[in-house]
Amino acid sequence: MNRVYEKLMKCYESFKKKVNFTPEVALILGSGLGDYADDIKVEAELDYHELDGFPVSTVPGHQGKYIFGYVGEVPVVCMKGRVHYYEGYDISDVVLPVRLMKLMGAKVLFLTNAAGGINSSFKAGDFMLIKDHISSLIPSPLIGANIDELGVRFPDMTKVYSPKIREVIKKYTGVTPPNPPADRPTANYGSFKPTEFASLLDNLDVLDKNPLKLNVPKPMEDCGQGYGYIAYTTEFKVPVCDKELRIEDIGDRAYIFVGDKL
Repeated sequence: MNRVYEKLMKCYESFKKKVNFTPEVALILGSGLGDYADDIKVEAELDYHELDGFPVSTVPGHQGKYIFGYVGEVPVVCMKGRVHYYEGYDISDVVLPVRLMKLMGAKVLFLTNAAGGINSSFKAGDFMLIKDHISSLIPSPLIGANIDELGVRFPDMTKVYSPKIREVIKKYTGVTPPNPPADRPTANYGSFKPTEFASLLDNLDVLDKNPLKLNVPKPMEDCGQGYGYIAYTTEFKVPVCDKELRIEDIGDRAYIFVGDKL
């Protein structure tokens, strides 16, 4: 059995021995929002230390326990405190609590956190609704052998934050789009013309009619070429609609643009 999955199942078995509750919605309460749990009609609590191998938060203000109960008539599980990658945990441990709530029965996950942004129209305390994100600093929890019991190798990432749920949130909270940032000047790179293009799955030897062989890096200008770059695009072979995308529906293509002088 996969080591990550085995650890997850040990936590799940510990949960089943201690709590008899099936949530439909999962909540993660970020910094400053822990008091929201006081408004839940609590049926049970489970300290993270009681779960075999469960990661425990070291951040002040994160108490470290699951709370099971009702918000209105909806059964929920609430994380009061969570672990972060910067605490030194493996990324598989960081996502373990969410995977565990899925095993408990949760079908919807609400994430909250204290966040910042570069838009100068944002003010401290503004309510932000995330519709997408770019992750360039934290490794993906999908790295390594795929755990088939948890999902497919390449999950659909086009609707990670459900558009339907976002519309409901906006309807009942009055969230409006922020003012766009002020325009900033952009560089003018002049004109260009494509001379070759190739799929990333093709043999790129088509570009090597007169290859340059250098022992050390050399500026492009010294080679008689003023500019050049690769434009990488993702193409969908089927219309993007409500259905989940499969890896077979996506194609990658790189366009290689070079200057007039070769």
